[in-house]
Amino acid sequence: DGGKAHTLLYVEDNPANLMLVEEIIARREDICLITARDGLSGFELARSALPDIILMDINLPGISGFKALKLLADDPLTVHIPVIALSANAMPRDIERGLAAGFFNYLTKPIKINEFTDALDNALKYTPARGEVTLRLRRDDQTTVIEVIDNGPGIPSAERERVFDSFYRVPGNTGTGSGLGLAIAREAASRIGGSVRLD
Repeated sequence: DGGKAHTLLYVEDNPANLMLVEEIIARREDICLITARDGLSGFELARSALPDIILMDINLPGISGFKALKLLADDPLTVHIPVIALSANAMPRDIERGLAAGFFNYLTKPIKINEFTDALDNALKYTPARGEVTLRLRRDDQTTVIEVIDNGPGIPSAERERVFDSFYRVPGNTGTGSGLGLAIAREAASRIGGSVRLD
């Protein structure tokens, strides 16, 4: 649809889930939905249509959502596209595994409409054209390290500590954020004995 600003590819073999997502996206004037029923056809459709976001079921016929994600990440045509996992596998270890594999976000079934639309909005807002956001989870001795890596404009060295101040925004930033995100992240991490730093 030429009138839609963004394209969402949903890779899913369950008709009920497909219908629900179709109903949700039908309310959005800014998103056009295209679908595939298995991982390989989803990968091929991603290469030809170059959607802005991909929503990927994990348990697919043929190859799994994890294998499809690897194909997308290894292809220069699709490596930049944020891929959101949507799965009935909802244990914490499943979510950790999904994020460590490189999914932009990991949502669990049944679909929670507000969480779903927030995830779409974040993927569209914070991943610019040809942008990449990678989330990695690893163990470093006895410490769990979560790394968020993107290819955005970056933050000048002189501003890196100030961005943790509530409501502070880097001069020249044209985004619509409130300047609270990193302050909240640091406070949340400190409450569980963790820390946040910028490299």
